[in-house]
Amino acid sequence: MKWSEVSVHTTQEAVEPVCHILHEAGASGVVIEDPADLVKL
Repeated sequence: MKWSEVSVHTTQEAVEPVCHILHEAGASGVVIEDPADLVKL
């Protein structure tokens, strides 16, 4: 299986719209890495 990895740096407010755009473009999945999640632990 071939796949590509793309990194997008954006604001927390734009995460959902960016994910939607990627899905509409044919992405079968996304990974969200939010540094703020690490602070909460």
